[in-house]
Amino acid sequence: MNRNLFAYGTLQFAAIFKAVSGLDLPGVPATLAGFRREGVRGTVYPAIVPDSGAEVSGQLYRGLPRSALAALDRFEGDEYRRVVRTVVTPEGVAVPACCYVIAPRWQRRLDGTPWDPQTFERLHVTTYLRRLHRE
Repeated sequence: MNRNLFAYGTLQFAAIFKAVSGLDLPGVPATLAGFRREGVRGTVYPAIVPDSGAEVSGQLYRGLPRSALAALDRFEGDEYRRVVRTVVTPEGVAVPACCYVIAPRWQRRLDGTPWDPQTFERLHVTTYLRRLHRE
């Protein structure tokens, strides 16, 4: 079982990752080729879908315990499928990692616009964290 996680959306923010997984792990930058990231209609979070000409940046978390993966599966719900893909660090190291890809039946919710992590951080991270702590 692969215990690395590539986070491309809200989970790439350390405080959100910790709130969901219970872990305070350092993330390292990584890139996933062959996917694009889009906003999900009616939400502040993104999803990824296959796209051979695109790539997505995010954070790689290594060595997660099974309990954290179970917590992440619950967080992502039936909207996403956990799959293993290869991501690449800035040093060019290829690492297999789990990532959450939007399930085909939910793809109609994609809004067609790129999702920007900096905009999410500036406008939504604080309220998103508050919501997570209430759940």
